[in-house]
Amino acid sequence: MTHIYFLCPTVSFKQDADASTDLINATEEKNFTEGEVLMKQGDDGDYFYIVEEGEAHIFVMIEGTDTKVKECRSGDFFGELALMYNAPRAATVKAMTALRCWAVERNTFKMTLMESTINKRNRYEQFLDSVPILESLYKYEKLTIADALETKQVSAGEAVVTEGDSGNDFFIIEKGSVEFTQTTDGGEQAVVGAGGQGDYFGEIALLTNQPRKATVRCVDDCSFLVLDRKTFIRVMGPLDDILKRNISKYKSWLEKKEEAQQESTN
Repeated sequence: MTHIYFLCPTVSFKQDADASTDLINATEEKNFTEGEVLMKQGDDGDYFYIVEEGEAHIFVMIEGTDTKVKECRSGDFFGELALMYNAPRAATVKAMTALRCWAVERNTFKMTLMESTINKRNRYEQFLDSVPILESLYKYEKLTIADALETKQVSAGEAVVTEGDSGNDFFIIEKGSVEFTQTTDGGEQAVVGAGGQGDYFGEIALLTNQPRKATVRCVDDCSFLVLDRKTFIRVMGPLDDILKRNISKYKSWLEKKEEAQQESTN
């Protein structure tokens, strides 16, 4: 059963070994051709799907128009909403290429995955609604981010990221506050900004493949919601333009700061 090694790291949930084995044994391989519709919005739900190979797009009817809200590739999943809430399908899913999935039928999903999925979404959904950078996303896109988030706890005084290091994670501050520092020409650490609940950082290194531009240190005990590089690129796609615009503002602010420093030394 080669899909054991694919399925286990894909779905994040806590359960005993017997439940994990039941889930793996209950998965079915399902293959779809390019252009095939896997499910239609409004239909009854029967399976939860995890993509292994290929690409599928998810569409939601918004103001009378089928609107694409997500692109699914290897490691992504869909079909859980109808099973979780005993409701009709919330979206239409179409295979954009030849598609290979592993499917879990309704009863097995409820026994092994539903509780942990609901708990995680309940924990993060309300908080994500309050994060300004995410306000333009559809609910389905926010749920995708909630599913992908991991939590990181960092104590007061510790550095979360360090200037000059390579960047592999994107951070949203769930609790606590941080300060941003940069190294001056004299080798000292100068405070250049601060952040609190709902603020984010780490996107520049991921979007530009450049080293970290600043050190971020916790002012007090902090809790962060974290997306790794691969997941960030996959689930934050709808915000790419906004994030890049914010980078431009950040660069402009740095240039003005450097000019002011040069004037003060002349």
